[in-house]
Amino acid sequence: MENSDDLLEQLATSQRIVDDIARHEKSQSKTPLHIIIRPWVLIPHSLEFRAFVHQRQLTAVSAYYRNELYPFLNPHKQAILSSIIEFFEQNLKVQLPMESSVLDLGLVLIDSNELYLGESQISHRLQQNQYRVILIEINPFGKVSGAALFSWLEPVLTKGPLEFRLAHEETFG
Repeated sequence: MENSDDLLEQLATSQRIVDDIARHEKSQSKTPLHIIIRPWVLIPHSLEFRAFVHQRQLTAVSAYYRNELYPFLNPHKQAILSSIIEFFEQNLKVQLPMESSVLDLGLVLIDSNELYLGESQISHRLQQNQYRVILIEINPFGKVSGAALFSWLEPVLTKGPLEFRLAHEETFG
């Protein structure tokens, strides 16, 4: 994008934005609708996660991309979950505008402007704790939002206990 006219055109022609506005209007929600524009941050697919919050409790976390396998994340699974929990507790739990929501989160590698990082480089950064958690998007809780590696029929999404899933070979059948 080169200027504000380009930005407005992108917003006006985005089917996702049109659908979100229509859904919000139809719901007659009293929660105001906001469009937040911020600088682009490069996040590798492997470091995007979906978190489920029910009645202000973090109940489940999943890799965002359900059809992508990242076995190099397995040794870092507990550290990633701990970082997500800490981020949620410190920044979102009380401040979220809804009691229940689906959060898209990312791990941003500190001091990384590289367009592509290999698995070993990402793994090294994770091992050195050279990342921070960011909130990408807040989505409504329920079937309108994808369940990632969970299913909306699973009680864990509303009752816990907290579970963290990454895709494994078995995930693909």
